[in-house]
Amino acid sequence: MRNLAERVGIAMTGIAAAERGEQSGSITIKQLRRIAKAMDCELVYGLVPRGSFKQIIERRAEELARRQVGRVSHSMALEEQRNAPAFERTLVRDLKLQLMKSPTRLWRSK
Repeated sequence: MRNLAERVGIAMTGIAAAERGEQSGSITIKQLRRIAKAMDCELVYGLVPRGSFKQIIERRAEELARRQVGRVSHSMALEEQRNAPAFERTLVRDLKLQLMKSPTRLWRSK
């Protein structure tokens, strides 16, 4: 730890704080780069999808379709006009397929 602190140019407490920050997830990219450079390493980070892109698009489309159909179903239920569950599943499926045709719409904020 002392050797690394000297190479980074900080006190040993700074290295200890960086280690705690790494464990808690609060260390910065800047801190990691500085430590990596002192260790003659290259910092590499990335985002790894949780499944194939097709699966990600399908999950997101399903989520948005369920949310939209749920809002409409709730309003209709308040007016005592609720749809049958099978019909709602069909609506979700159809809306999901429609959304999947334009994946750029899936991550719009509204």
